[in-house]
Formats: sequence, C-alpha cells, structure tokens
Amino acid sequence: MELSFENVGKVAKAEIEVDLITVIAGSNDTGKSTAGKILYSIYTALRDLAPEKLLRNKVESIVSENQKLVNLLGELRVEEYGGGGFFGYGFSDYYESLSKNPAGNHESQEEFLNTCVKQWVQMQKERIKDEKFSNRNKKQIEDTFQEMLAMADIKSNSKKIRLFSIQDVLLSEFSGSLTTELYANLPAKIYLKEDSGNEMNFEFLANEIDHNLSHIERKREYEQPFYIDNPFVLDELNNPRRNISDDSYKHNDRMINAIENPPMQNPFDKMLENKDIRSVLDSVVEGRIFKRGWRYQYQTSKMLNPVDIENLSTGMKSFAILKMLFDSQQLDKIELLILDEPEIHLHPEWQLKYAELVVLLASKRPVQIVITTHSPYFIEAIELYSKKHKIDEHVRYYNADNREDGMSEILDVTNKLEVLYESMSEPFQNLEELRDELDEEQI
Repeated sequence: MELSFENVGKVAKAEIEVDLITVIAGSNDTGKSTAGKILYSIYTALRDLAPEKLLRNKVESIVSENQKLVNLLGELRVEEYGGGGFFGYGFSDYYESLSKNPAGNHESQEEFLNTCVKQWVQMQKERIKDEKFSNRNKKQIEDTFQEMLAMADIKSNSKKIRLFSIQDVLLSEFSGSLTTELYANLPAKIYLKEDSGNEMNFEFLANEIDHNLSHIERKREYEQPFYIDNPFVLDELNNPRRNISDDSYKHNDRMINAIENPPMQNPFDKMLENKDIRSVLDSVVEGRIFKRGWRYQYQTSKMLNPVDIENLSTGMKSFAILKMLFDSQQLDKIELLILDEPEIHLHPEWQLKYAELVVLLASKRPVQIVITTHSPYFIEAIELYSKKHKIDEHVRYYNADNREDGMSEILDVTNKLEVLYESMSEPFQNLEELRDELDEEQI
C-alpha cells in the first residue's frame, strides 16, 4: 500500500510504502504520528461507508430534523397532530422494514424513505398553513422542511456523503484542523493506493474537502482498524460514568467498543491460535482478564483475589490490550494495526518482548502494522526479530525529521538504518561529553 501526503499536521511531505511492518521513527514533535492518524481515519471511514450504515445515518439525520420541528411546535401541537409527527405517518412502516432486512435492496429502501419524507412534509405544510405562527417561527419551520427535503434528494451513497465521511473522521482525529497555522493557506493533500490497485485522493483547503479534486472508492468490505496510543484506555472500561456513542470516530472509543462487544468466537479458530503469540503474551500477562458484573478484573493463580484492571501497571496494560484483542479473536479480523510509541511505558526488557509480539502478529496474521517510536532498543528489536522470523524483506523504516522552516518530512531509510541509530545516539553522546567535562573538573 502506498501513502503520500503533503501539508498535513506539521508534515510538509511524506511518501510511505506500508508493508507488513512500517516503522516511523523520529524525535518529539516531528509529526511521526501523522501517517497513522491518516490511515486510521481513512480505513475507519471506509468501513463506515457500508450501504446499510449510510442509509441508517440518513434516517437518523432526518429523524433529528423532524425532532427539531416537534420541539418547535411544542407539546400541544404534537398532541394535536397525532403524537410523533413523522413517526405517525409512514415512517414506522419504513423503519420496521429496514430493521427486518438491513442487508436488503438499499436503493429501493431509500426510495421508500424519500417518498415518506416528501409525503410527510407536504402533509404537515397543509396542516399548519392556516396557523398564526410568528414570522420567525414560520421561517424556522420552513427551513426544517427544506432541510428534510434536501436530505431526501441526496443519495446516502453519493460521492458528497462519502467525502464528508472522510472529512468528519480526519478532523476528529486531528482535533479539528489538518494543517498548522504556519501553512494554513496551503492545501492538505492525501493520496492512497491499495495493493489491489484501488486509488483514492483527498484535498482540503481550510479544513474543507474539495469535492472536485477528491476521489474515493469503496470496492470491498473493510474491517475496523485499531489505533493504540494510550494504555490507560483500559481504565475507561470500569468507569461508571463512561458514555461512548457507537458512532464516535475517536480511536479510543472504537477500541473500548471493540473490547466490550467482541465477535462471536469460533471454537475451531481457538484451536488454531498461534502458540508463539500466546507464549509472549502469557509471559507478561500470565493471568486471565475477565468481566465480573460490570467490572473488568485480572487474576493469576498466585493471587487470592482479583484486582480491577485499572490497578495493573501501565506496562502491563500495554500488553493486556493486545491480549484482550487476541483472546476475543479480534486480531484475526483486522487488517490494520497502528501502534503509537508503544515502548513509552515499557522497560527495555519488555520493549523487546513487545517487538517480538509485533513481528509474530505480522508474520502469523493478515494484518499490516504501523509503528511510531523513538526508542533505539525497540527499532533494533524489530530489525532482529523480523530477520529471525523471516519477514525482514517486508519491514520498512522511515525517519521523521524537522526542517528549518518548522515543518517536517518523512523519509525512507530502509536501506540506511544507520541514520535512525545515529539520530538516537546523539543524547548518549551528549551525556558522554558531559561526563568527560565533569571528570576534567575533578582533576
């Protein structure tokens, strides 16, 4: 898979070949997480662009507009006009049909929906045409009618809707802004070519996607990608005040929902699980993670009582996330796993274990793994374990480096890894110089 982008975040330019394992290294504030965020956003949006989900999104949007009108008319008007307004005329039949046959003919279902909306709007216009509403309320009512009719006229699978989905997820991951203030007047460009040959490109200006210069294709089904950057996401599992929408694009929210709603497990698949992966996971997280009531807990054979999962060490949580995904067979289904600085909470010994686990997952599962890191231990472990497990030809290395203008570039250093090691050895050299200076002062 080829990914290239310009002026996204603080990255001025990047051309990346995503292989089984893709390592992007660099110091802090070089934009090395940008590629992972882009890939997560595009694959999440593509997964959500399934026809049945798009149609449900359209239904929910129309219902939301109808609710605005219901609220505007007030409880007395709602009672007088039959309770639910839109639900009271035609929509209930449509919604029941969609629920019973979500994978049916989406085009015919959408045509039925559009007819219901137009009939309902016309009927409500007739009902209230003689009502003495204020000019302000009349305009609000008419605007709502026009919004609903506009939604009915736009196909749920249209290019416009699909590109808006890409925009929504990208802006969600980039906190509302794709570009830095330094070059906010320049367009942000993203190009993706999958191994199948499917090509997509997106261009943004002032965080608005250009529908004429952007192109999106969804020629197959996509699985939800996983983006792991925060071991403390496990703490949210036991948070009684947690309120996460199923439609949230945020990667941590999607992770929690995946853990909370694992797929139906196939006993045969369990028999075929890889023992090497299991061995590495169990060497760190030797106990079992289970749900008691509404709380997730952890217990080993040596513990008298279980502990709540948030009481595990941060390093343990890093492995526990992967163990929970592995135990629920989630890792058998995903095609893209993004690990953002996984070594940050790990002792060097556990960095090596995590690196071996990453290599085993890439070699034994149909998944591409993108890693950002600034640890020389972790990079060297990936390099050596990939050779041990004979996938080193499918590992790519990139260096994110700042430019003089404040932007950065991501460059391919697969065939010159010394660039990475030299950049990371500089702090050690500085310490050696300081040691020599102190030694001289003592003399």
